Amino acid sequence: MADRCTPALKTFLASLGAGSALLIAWHFWPRKQTRSRSGLEGLSDDSDKKTKTDQLSEGKNRNPGNMAGVVRRPMYSAMVQKLTAALAPNKLSVVDESHLHRGHAGVRDAQGPETHFKVEVISARFADQTRIARQRLIYQLLDDEFKQGLHALQLVCRTPEEDAKVRAKSEESAPDKKSSGPKRNGRKDLPDWVEDIGDWIEEHQPLLIDVRSEAEVAVDPVKGVNSKNIPLGDLSGRLDEVLTAAGGHDRPVGLFCKAGVRSETAAQILSARGFTCLQNVHSATVLNLLYAQS
Repeated sequence: MADRCTPALKTFLASLGAGSALLIAWHFWPRKQTRSRSGLEGLSDDSDKKTKTDQLSEGKNRNPGNMAGVVRRPMYSAMVQKLTAALAPNKLSVVDESHLHRGHAGVRDAQGPETHFKVEVISARFADQTRIARQRLIYQLLDDEFKQGLHALQLVCRTPEEDAKVRAKSEESAPDKKSSGPKRNGRKDLPDWVEDIGDWIEEHQPLLIDVRSEAEVAVDPVKGVNSKNIPLGDLSGRLDEVLTAAGGHDRPVGLFCKAGVRSETAAQILSARGFTCLQNVHSATVLNLLYAQS
């Protein structure tokens, strides 16, 4: 023990009695690390704190979704993979707009954060298909995603030739490519897929059917548009009424709701009953945008 004491400590211990000296020496004597019952070596306080921090960090990293800067988008990835494999598109744009609808009544109970997407597909596979057939194909390809919580799609489905014509028409009508002024048909600053719906309505002059509930129509009416309100749940029982209003199965019929989902279902119902020219014109919001600028 003496060889481990400093000169000052030796002098101090010498001045004390044997019992006091032993007590003080025991207090300052270096201790070996002990083993716990589990056989692990004891850790100092600092090491213990560091270990707890590391454990928290490791626990956090076990779920990559909690890591800063890492965003998991399984539905987006699955959609891109399926559409690419099935349609071999010249162009594919998938935009997640779920954040714009968060908290809305239709998605409050959604199981995941990915609920609304805007999809543009330019593919030769759409040749000789009607608009409604193209949209139905997309919905079939993404059936699993709808079952997993996908709520609504905004779709633009064109062949490469149709896309070239749309772009040429847009460039011709724009006085200045750098300007944000008038686009096709004098409408301003509307997305291409909304322009497509407006063009279809102007070209076909369809019967417009609103498949929302009466309460929804009262809250958010479509202004300046002649449309017939038949809630989706009543549509199958009122097909004769639709046929009478249309004047025949060949009359173009445009269907809309709040977000484009129920109107897609309505189009499928009418298609199964022999209507041949159908278009999902999406929503009251889209129609209000179009007619506000006409």
